[in-house]
Amino acid sequence: MSASHWILPAPELRPFIDRYWSWEGGSGDALPMMLPGTGAELFFHIGEPFLMGAPGALPDRAPRAHLNYAHDSPLMLVADGAVAFVSVRIRSGALRHLCAQPIAELANAQLDAREIWGIELAELSARLSETADLAARARLLDRWLLGLLAAHKRGHALIDDAALRLYYRHRDTQIDALAGHYRISRRHFERLFKQELGCTPKSFLRTARFHQTVRDLFLAPDSEILGLALDHGYYDQSHFIHEFSAFVGERPTRFFAHARNAHFYAPSLKEAGSGRSPR
Repeated sequence: MSASHWILPAPELRPFIDRYWSWEGGSGDALPMMLPGTGAELFFHIGEPFLMGAPGALPDRAPRAHLNYAHDSPLMLVADGAVAFVSVRIRSGALRHLCAQPIAELANAQLDAREIWGIELAELSARLSETADLAARARLLDRWLLGLLAAHKRGHALIDDAALRLYYRHRDTQIDALAGHYRISRRHFERLFKQELGCTPKSFLRTARFHQTVRDLFLAPDSEILGLALDHGYYDQSHFIHEFSAFVGERPTRFFAHARNAHFYAPSLKEAGSGRSPR
């Protein structure tokens, strides 16, 4: 039987990191499809890494530590044996503050984290594997991430604000109005947003709406699909089916008939408050 636990990061990191979470299970505890989203997941495997790949493709063994920052494409995760990992859930728009690379180079890719953070990351991965519990691993991750933040935190605070508005207010936010709020042209806003986050504001909003709709459907499985989709700003049933199929490759009724939930779709701690932490 699989088991999942979470813990909050240090207070200084919470604008950038939603949580640390762990998962343990065996080959009989299949992981679900990892759907497109606006944040990122940084995985550290404690045991044998899972397999991952595009739906329908032959999966490959994941690196010992890897970053998934996928806005457009789903990813299948397969546990073919005993699997254990700890993951850093990076908030929407926050990855740019934690690395030196242009974010456009990291989007829609599954990358060996050593290619981004080098030998320091490899040493951290080894120490996490040697550490016994999630609280101790969280302290190691806190120190490392605070160091990254001190080294790489970027300017353009309006991008952080825009990402939050587009994510949490995706139904009511218009891109023209948002650019006007920052007193810049829409063209300049779009160029700056793509430079800093690797996608356009329109693409970000579209993905945020999809991700939150799917998350809410997982968290409230008895909800009526169309009603919840309309609540998130889809125009009608055909609009939601078209968007869902574009992201997932199948219709929503078929997907939810066999889909498995996981911590990828847990409630946002920003929305739920600080919650309870097992520290």
